[in-house]
Amino acid sequence: MNKEDLAFVAEALLALCERDRKAPHYTESGFEAKLRAASRREAKFAHVAMGRSSHPMLQSECEDVIASADLTDRQRDVLMQRLEGRTFEEIGHAGGHTKQGAQSIFVQGLKKLMRAYDVYAYRGLCDVYREEVRRGTRSRKVVVGRVGRI
Repeated sequence: MNKEDLAFVAEALLALCERDRKAPHYTESGFEAKLRAASRREAKFAHVAMGRSSHPMLQSECEDVIASADLTDRQRDVLMQRLEGRTFEEIGHAGGHTKQGAQSIFVQGLKKLMRAYDVYAYRGLCDVYREEVRRGTRSRKVVVGRVGRI
């Protein structure tokens, strides 16, 4: 399913729901507010979640941030397991604590990571590098295309 199909299905489902003034999350503005909040959240954690990328510069950036975050062993384990896609329930069961305990440890570790990322000296350097390399590639293609036509 592409985005247009999902949007059509979502609109159809919303049309079937009764509008309730006591439940503002059913309104269009409520959904837009949730989408804005989700995009801010995703943008904030994008570099942490992308630590498994194949780009060596991004991997180095993530490893440096993780090393400087001063995480405990338990926080590091929970964060890595969560990035691998495990649920908090699975992580808690494997670690000998509850689902809520795993969530708490995850949040504490994530806060440390975000603080470390905020003060990281080379923050965003990988993105700038990739954009510059991509820009140079586009320029070469245009030049080659012009040369080929002449």
